[in-house]
Amino acid sequence: MQGSRVAQAVQRIFEAKSKYTRLEYDEEDGQVLNPPASTGDLAWLEARLGSVLPPTYREFLSLHDGWLGFSGEAMLLPAREHEAPWVQKKRAELEAHLAEFFSPAILASAFIVMLGREEKNFVFLDTKSRLPTGELEVVNFDMVDGEYGRYASFVAYLEYVAKRLEKRLAAL
Repeated sequence: MQGSRVAQAVQRIFEAKSKYTRLEYDEEDGQVLNPPASTGDLAWLEARLGSVLPPTYREFLSLHDGWLGFSGEAMLLPAREHEAPWVQKKRAELEAHLAEFFSPAILASAFIVMLGREEKNFVFLDTKSRLPTGELEVVNFDMVDGEYGRYASFVAYLEYVAKRLEKRLAAL
């Protein structure tokens, strides 16, 4: 397998999800990797974040501006999807839920990168965790159980997902 760690992780996840869905459900999984984000979209997203994008997240968006069907109905958000009304509505719902059951401060430093309309988990870049490499930690958060995964970079998160899917596939 050639390419960067990001490209390799994307390929591993895409292939494992496709194969798992075909074997387990005898259907196609419906995931879609979007074309690359434009430089304008990347600049817009950096302005929204208020700083440069973490290197491996930027690389992912330079390869694929979002991934539909990444985890169930949840997607890795395309750059401009951050301003979509459904994303804003979902963020408001998350804020209300977190204020009631966890801490409203969680979203204060969260730049959401994975979200679904009906999904109970989401993934975000922790903007308070900038590492010397320029990476931001990636947090997997469940609306019932809370934080259940923290990764040193976006590529580390992708590699975790790839490994988890490959284990599930091997168990079939």
